[in-house]
Amino acid sequence: MQVHLNRPARRFDIPQGLNDTADATLMGRTGHLLRMIIMLSHAGGIPALPMLDQSNRPPASRWPESAPDWQQRFMFRAGRVIALFILCHAASLAASVMAPLDSIGLQPLWSASAVQQFYAERENRPIWFDAEMPRPALFSLVQFLETLGDHGLDPDDYHATVLREGLESAPNIPLPERLRNQLEWWATDAFFALSVHLDTGRAYPGRPGLDAVLMNALPQLSVLLAVAVDHDQVASHLTPRPADPAIYAGLQAALVRLEGMPEFPVFPVGTASLRPGERDPRVAQLRECVAAWERFALPETPTAEISPDDPLIYDSGLVQRVMRFQTHMGLEDDGVVGPATLAMLNTPRTRRLDQLRANLERQRWPVLEEHGRLIRVNIPAFTLAALHDGQKVWQTRVIVGRQYRPTPLLEGKINTVVFNPTWTVPTRLVKEDLLPKIMADPNFLEDEGMTLYQRTAAGSIPIDRTELEEMIATGTRPSGLGIRQAPGKRNALGRVKFLFPNNEQIYLHDTPSRQLFNRARRMFSSGCIRVEDPLVLAEFVMGDEPGWTPERMEAIISAGKTRGIRVEPVAIQFVYWTVWADAQGNNVHFREDIYDEDAALARDLARTPWEEAT
Repeated sequence: MQVHLNRPARRFDIPQGLNDTADATLMGRTGHLLRMIIMLSHAGGIPALPMLDQSNRPPASRWPESAPDWQQRFMFRAGRVIALFILCHAASLAASVMAPLDSIGLQPLWSASAVQQFYAERENRPIWFDAEMPRPALFSLVQFLETLGDHGLDPDDYHATVLREGLESAPNIPLPERLRNQLEWWATDAFFALSVHLDTGRAYPGRPGLDAVLMNALPQLSVLLAVAVDHDQVASHLTPRPADPAIYAGLQAALVRLEGMPEFPVFPVGTASLRPGERDPRVAQLRECVAAWERFALPETPTAEISPDDPLIYDSGLVQRVMRFQTHMGLEDDGVVGPATLAMLNTPRTRRLDQLRANLERQRWPVLEEHGRLIRVNIPAFTLAALHDGQKVWQTRVIVGRQYRPTPLLEGKINTVVFNPTWTVPTRLVKEDLLPKIMADPNFLEDEGMTLYQRTAAGSIPIDRTELEEMIATGTRPSGLGIRQAPGKRNALGRVKFLFPNNEQIYLHDTPSRQLFNRARRMFSSGCIRVEDPLVLAEFVMGDEPGWTPERMEAIISAGKTRGIRVEPVAIQFVYWTVWADAQGNNVHFREDIYDEDAALARDLARTPWEEAT
């Protein structure tokens, strides 16, 4: 699934004396204090940093005029510490010089080029060692690395074991030079890689390779590393900034708990559904499966185990527990143990672990950081949530794209609400869906309020079904065909649609097919999002627009004329979260991986550093 990030480019004024895009980009997110420091540096007020020296700077082509958001986040963090670094001059650097990279044996690095460039700019002076002794920050780094499992990452992907064993090999005495060199490179490589992976994700789609990211951000990361080491604040500088901190903490707690549990019991497969009230030998196994899930997902919600009169009866107490399981899995909560419930019950523990790790990773991906109103569509949960200042104020059900026409991950800002919209059918749907229906039913166009037309150099020319039949009968391949549906009760977009700029022609809208919202699995669209309560959403989106009351909206809809309203932009993001929990890791919810994204992401997270770097 492709990710499209249509964020507006942010531009910054360039103070007089800064004459290239590199300075503008560097200043992009570094704060007012850094801006002053750069200006003073160019004016001769303070010595210029090496990273700002024209002779040492990377080529201007590596500094885009407007840095992407994942790079701007590095700059923002660096901006908070660069001034401190300059004013305090950091700790004194050891005078010893390290051996070059190719002269020592190393575990593969995430980015040998970035690490090598970092030390080259330091004239190969160590940063993690003071003379021959490790600095406190190196021990802090190792301690932090050993907690990476709680983030769904493998500590050994970041050299945790070799660093720990290296430090333990000669406690309280100077380490051999070769070992010091190795530990230097491993530690710096780990810090650089985690600066990206914990801040913007390890497998974030659409981002350049890690090597390119690190080389572009190296000036900022170099300062970040120096301050982190000098002040022994490695962990604080590597702290993730998840999309939802409470969910992230809950996923971490759930992951740790599940890692300490045995494999889940298995319910017999290939058998008939089990219904409430039935007597069946499988009931005992069902109790065991549900109890195991409760120990994991609801550890703070005790379940009273009452010995049934007949242990083989699927009694009301067990039915209630199964219904609760179904609710937490996004299933129809009817108490029937059918194929969908059986599939969720029998999902292996290893698969659940992969899902938890995948969703921790997604929480680290950059999202719109909005204060105020935000609309979040969770595709596999089939939900839309309206948030204000990070707090959920309302939620409704939605319908998303089919598996063969999936809804893409998008984000942007809703800027237009259209009442009584017309529907210009996408060309693909005209060919694949509607033309066969037109040919099969002479009254289809009229019944659906649709107009068939052909796009020509002179404009759009209406044609009828008879003309279309003649084209086909004479072997003329119809081209440029389009279909437009007038507003009305049968219009596929319903009474209102919500537009935001994107390259996929995706938007949110009402639908006349209201009955589909009662389904548990709601994948019926061709990619757009159908909203169960579109007028409530319109109230939320137009909340800052004076005079737009529900009564006024209803009056416009009743008039039947199409009307588009420009609104104050409201942020919207589509996410793919298949697991979430409360901040303590209780009340764990799973959803079906409808687009098979979890398994693919788990494979990406399992790749080794040398595979990632190639």
